[in-house]
Amino acid sequence: MLKRGPYLQMQGPNQIEVCWRTDAFVLSGSVHFGNVAGHLSHTVDARQIQTPFGGTKDWRATITGVLPNHKYYYSICVDRQILHDGDQEQFFFTAPEIGKSHRVRFWCLGDSGTNRVGTANPGKARRARNGFRRYNKQPINAMLMIGDHAYSHGKDEQYQSAFFDLYADELCKTAIFPYAGNHDLLSDDFFYIFHVPNRGEFGGVPSQQMTYYSFDYANIHFVMLDLYKQPWRTLDTPQMQWLEQDLAATSQDWIIVVNHIPAFCHGRYNSDEIDYYRPIQQTVLPLLDKHGVDLHLSGHDHTYQRSYLIDGHYGASNSFSPEKHIKFDGDGINKPIFKRHGAYSGIVHVISGTAGSFASADESGHRSGTLGYPAMIKFENGDENGRGFRRLGTFLLTIDGLELRGTQMDDEGQILDDFRICKVR
Repeated sequence: MLKRGPYLQMQGPNQIEVCWRTDAFVLSGSVHFGNVAGHLSHTVDARQIQTPFGGTKDWRATITGVLPNHKYYYSICVDRQILHDGDQEQFFFTAPEIGKSHRVRFWCLGDSGTNRVGTANPGKARRARNGFRRYNKQPINAMLMIGDHAYSHGKDEQYQSAFFDLYADELCKTAIFPYAGNHDLLSDDFFYIFHVPNRGEFGGVPSQQMTYYSFDYANIHFVMLDLYKQPWRTLDTPQMQWLEQDLAATSQDWIIVVNHIPAFCHGRYNSDEIDYYRPIQQTVLPLLDKHGVDLHLSGHDHTYQRSYLIDGHYGASNSFSPEKHIKFDGDGINKPIFKRHGAYSGIVHVISGTAGSFASADESGHRSGTLGYPAMIKFENGDENGRGFRRLGTFLLTIDGLELRGTQMDDEGQILDDFRICKVR
């Protein structure tokens, strides 16, 4: 009867959305929820979502009027038959109150969509997932998708095997904020499967777009950019005009920008050799610097790389000057990176594209690099030239008040990078 889910999205301080899929013959659905497991006193009817996927029905139940930063237990009812009867493992959390400091943790998945039959990477996404499970011993508030979660063409059946099946244990109790990479957008299935807060439901300037949007979470402003499908290469495009307006409007303590394709890298791709990267450097990055973005999180390159706190670097790697572009002389590991709030205060760029695969050093071709980009931190145990890792892993983002912590762990649950940024008012 249940073909997918449940999974959670549209998580705000006072609402959340419970989603699932059933066989085509199901006629109705609802969600029961409450504060105590086994005593679910509230009911919300689900609505069927029209999709092009044959033989199934997709359902969404929007729960509103709930308390911020609160735990609720729930169960799904399908044609009056209760599934997962409000047990201890079936719950959701609402988001903290917007604008208030609260310790929050986000599991960030980049390029995780390799778990499918017939590829060269079967099981690698599972290994990366298991590494996080070994490392993590605390609840996470939400999962951030960084793109490419359904190789190779973003089809519904690829999402099923590479995303919904793989992360089923997390998805039933951890909300997702959907985001599409270039492979996800090779079909339109993403637009039927997911729902995003693109109308200012949780803060931010409404975009009315599925592939780029913003939202507030506690004292953080998140911006999700689409540097693939929607026009963006010049400042007069609707997306760049929206980005300027959105960044100018926020007063949150932290600004984090997510987009699938990084601004610069030397790994699977060499940003010096590919023309695609130049408008990211020359059009997008100046806007991020101007509005005081703190963290730029991306994937696409199947490596882990992390920059110093930098500002004003918009060209090729040979134009990078530590004296000119590094805002804080430190790697954030042995002591925190101290960063002031506001314009031109520096950005840390993180590339974490290893949740489903990693680019081996023997990959050849003009597009590849050797983990030597000079703006990137040189790790003591890094691979090749040391400025990154070619290993499976995922990224954990923790923000507590005015401190940000970024942790990359490998598929054994061992820490590869663990840095801190402290905001100075």
